Amino acid sequence: MNIETANRLIELRKRKGLSQEELANALGISRQAVSKWERAEAGPDVDNAILLSRLYNISLDELFGNKPEYERALERMELAEDEPGEELSADDPSEEPDEAASFAESVGENAFTGVRRLVIFARADVELTASGGDKCFVTISGPKAECDKCRIFCEDDALHIETEEKQRHIFFGGRKGLHISVDLPYGMKSVEGTLIGGDIVINGVESELMNIKTGGGDIEAKELFAGEIGLSTGGGDIDIRNVNAKRAELTTGGGEIEGAGIDCAGAFSATTGGGDIEVSGRAKCVAAKSGGGDITLGFCAEGFEVKSGGGDIKITAEGTKSISAKTGGGDIRTVLRGSQGISADLASMGGASRLSVAGTRIASGRKIEMTVGDGSTRLEMRSGGGDITVEAE
Repeated sequence: MNIETANRLIELRKRKGLSQEELANALGISRQAVSKWERAEAGPDVDNAILLSRLYNISLDELFGNKPEYERALERMELAEDEPGEELSADDPSEEPDEAASFAESVGENAFTGVRRLVIFARADVELTASGGDKCFVTISGPKAECDKCRIFCEDDALHIETEEKQRHIFFGGRKGLHISVDLPYGMKSVEGTLIGGDIVINGVESELMNIKTGGGDIEAKELFAGEIGLSTGGGDIDIRNVNAKRAELTTGGGEIEGAGIDCAGAFSATTGGGDIEVSGRAKCVAAKSGGGDITLGFCAEGFEVKSGGGDIKITAEGTKSISAKTGGGDIRTVLRGSQGISADLASMGGASRLSVAGTRIASGRKIEMTVGDGSTRLEMRSGGGDITVEAE
């Protein structure tokens, strides 16, 4: 890996406000591995590159210092406008696009086969559902003038849907009353969408990668199965139900985050600039952060890291080994069950901190460490050989 890429990784980590140790913990790797990346002695493998792109909420191209797709599209448009090419001759077949090179192809006016990747860049509300077959169906509705601006085309196994504003007015203007509905086949490799203010609804979709961004609309997902999930909105709400993933990251600039039936084999994170967070399910580790809202979590997870600028925090956890909960002014209530050794750090600048431990046993060689409030109250229990049973409410 070259030094430019290494410097890029350092810049992204610092912009996120993470130390090498914190980044390593988030990825489930050693700090030494992160250090080698940043010294250009080694590079992240494919899995870690995907996790880094989700963590920093950027594409893989941007992760490694390449320009994002919309910037490249802008340059192509400017070049086309400044240096118009020669008019194609209808009698010259060599100038026609090679449609045979595309794996995905149209089988009707709005039906496509061979689609394994979906890329959307539009100013519209979008609905993604499962087609139940091997074909992909696209339906566009709204004002005729806006529908006419939509482009639908295939590149290899990718289906692209974009509006005229992609090249010209990416960050300006409101909604246009456009609605795009896509019925996706099973076995999708990736679903990537960038919406300029629209809402998105995802229902029953299966994909290895799900990365959706919207400038300010709401995001709703249910019955979603994916390897990596990244859902981000500039200010809308996020609501997810019955989601299965290896890793999932939810981010909103100020809306609320709600979820239930979440099953993550790896890390689950939810971040909002100021709204409430209320989520439950299973994950290896859980991170939740709100600028000032309340946070309510109910998870079977090994570790928790929870922060609120001033709201209340309530955590009901099972099988937990480590928990950190901090709030600028609200109350903290933590209920832990079925653990075999806990490291807990609870800190409230203005409210009360309450810890309830029920059915917890300290196995041989393990311990419970707890810091409550401002650190003046500390409890430590250690097992030298036998078990210690804690009964407390």
